Amino acid sequence: MAPGRQIRPIPLSLGGIPDTRNLIGRDGQAARVADLLQQSHGVVLTGDRRVGKTSLARLVEERLTGAGVRVARTSAQRESMADFARALHDAVLAASPTGAARRELERWSIGIDAGPITVERDRVSASLDDLVRRATASSPTADGTGLVLIVDEVPELARLLDVTTPGAGAALLGTLRRLRQDNSGRLSMLLLGSIGFHHVSDDAPGTLNDLVQEPVGAIAADDGAYLARCLMLGARVTPTDDREVAERITVCAEGIPYYIQQIVFALSKRRGIVSPEHVDQVVTDALTDPVDPWNLRHYLQRIEPYYGAADAEAVATVLDRFAATGEPLGVDDVRHDPAVASLDPPPSRARLVGWIEKLEQDHYLDRVDVTRSRWRSGLIRRAWLAGRR
Repeated sequence: MAPGRQIRPIPLSLGGIPDTRNLIGRDGQAARVADLLQQSHGVVLTGDRRVGKTSLARLVEERLTGAGVRVARTSAQRESMADFARALHDAVLAASPTGAARRELERWSIGIDAGPITVERDRVSASLDDLVRRATASSPTADGTGLVLIVDEVPELARLLDVTTPGAGAALLGTLRRLRQDNSGRLSMLLLGSIGFHHVSDDAPGTLNDLVQEPVGAIAADDGAYLARCLMLGARVTPTDDREVAERITVCAEGIPYYIQQIVFALSKRRGIVSPEHVDQVVTDALTDPVDPWNLRHYLQRIEPYYGAADAEAVATVLDRFAATGEPLGVDDVRHDPAVASLDPPPSRARLVGWIEKLEQDHYLDRVDVTRSRWRSGLIRRAWLAGRR
């Protein structure tokens, strides 16, 4: 823990969005992302679910607004492109000062008539052009970005659109890219989502190559221990040694604030003084509890929607092979495993490479060198083994 940092009670948020004053260990990254956005660089936050992307985005928003930058934040978790356009308009309007520019935005309307989805998509795309033009009409072109759009759950909307009309999701990402390019110097975007953009289409990552990739992961060990100590104080947990217990919490949670919160909450339900051994026990309990209090079963359940019904069990078998050892494995190590080789049909080497690369993008696996990968998270690996018993 950094010297001079006062231990203070921090309330548990348990999956909600904490007050930005209680976001620990993200200040440096938030400053870096905010600086990129002010220089008109678009940014996409990458990382597994619950790693803290939305919290980081809130901290970035706070920094930008404090610096006088107009920020419009919305979620793309909508039923249609039209719904998304309306939500974006409302966010931009709320971020706009009074005067002529705001009156222009108030006159904006989507203007969609009933019709085929392709017609609706084209009209909404044109309306988004008009919305951004009105919102950035008086924005600077040399002294900084006039408007920053923070858009959450973009891949979710894109996937939803693709269910009804193949290619519509990629078209959404293409529209957002064109808006960034056509309004360079006046508009910047911060995009994030709970699933990877590669799930929209194989070509989707190409629509993001103008954005800076910013990985969001664990916080530093001293920050994690400080957060754990503050949470224990707020939850009235009495440790045998608060520093020692806090450090054990951070290790077991792998530095992820969400799991630090969950462990402290579980400890708060115990009677008496808690020790580092109690930390290990509550983690084991969470992994084996049929109620699944941390929703770790999601990592098993999402394989089919992510990889398709035809490949789901084969992909799960590949993950079983990695999970069984926890050590780095090469493609041929996996391919020659009896369970993988007995799949019907057995996957070709090229297909296996494709699955492993996608599993890396989905944060199951981590590339350790040119040829080998292993489970990224020991905690999620344990959850996988418990669920596949």
